[in-house]
Amino acid sequence: MGLFAAAMSACMVAGCGWIADVVSTRVDAADYFTAPTVRLLDAARRDDQPQIESLIAVGADLDELGGDPDIDPRRVDITPLQWAVEFGPPTAVGALLRAGADPHLPGAGRYNAVAYSVLLDRFDAFRTIIGFDEGLVEASDRIGGNVVHTAVRHRRGDALRLLIDRGADLDSVQPLAGRTPLFTAADVLNIDHCLVLLRAGADGAHRDQRGSTFLPSLYTADDSIRTSSYLRTRGAIESEMRARDFPVETGR
Repeated sequence: MGLFAAAMSACMVAGCGWIADVVSTRVDAADYFTAPTVRLLDAARRDDQPQIESLIAVGADLDELGGDPDIDPRRVDITPLQWAVEFGPPTAVGALLRAGADPHLPGAGRYNAVAYSVLLDRFDAFRTIIGFDEGLVEASDRIGGNVVHTAVRHRRGDALRLLIDRGADLDSVQPLAGRTPLFTAADVLNIDHCLVLLRAGADGAHRDQRGSTFLPSLYTADDSIRTSSYLRTRGAIESEMRARDFPVETGR
């Protein structure tokens, strides 16, 4: 695959257009949710747990799938927890989680709230979610494997460091292609995170369904067009691979 084709493929996987349309717009919750859920979100924003419980008792749905394709096709099926991640303070995220909101529920863009917080680089919200339940470091990526894939695909360094610190599986496999986060990082030429993953203990010898390691993706273009920083980091990756007795297979 040529460099341009690889870049376009990575963009399609990452949902680049979807991200660009989502991240910058502030909107009114009343355009997305029923009135009880709007009141629920307001109570969460104020961190008013008794009011949240009262609203749930009379039928407010913590896991409502909101949105209207005619108003905002990018946020169809957004959940209250995703809304709090995107627009609320971290305390609102915590309030909804304590009340029982499902962080695994796929919502807008088919992301769960954990991956959504990484996608949108809402690190305080992400840290709040992980602090609520450290098992959520293994929450799923949109296309398989865990949220480490999300972090490296979108170059979320703070999220990746927290995931490593909290013991996330760095070799989480996407079932269809058999690819780990090293492959996901390499696919988008996120060479810095490839090195971070290796140094944190990721398996550089893992092979995908085609029998390849992650390395060939880092050699898809002539070195003459690579920056010196890229080449230095790739050299460090090769050294790390050899030090750990992993195969250095470049595809060249």
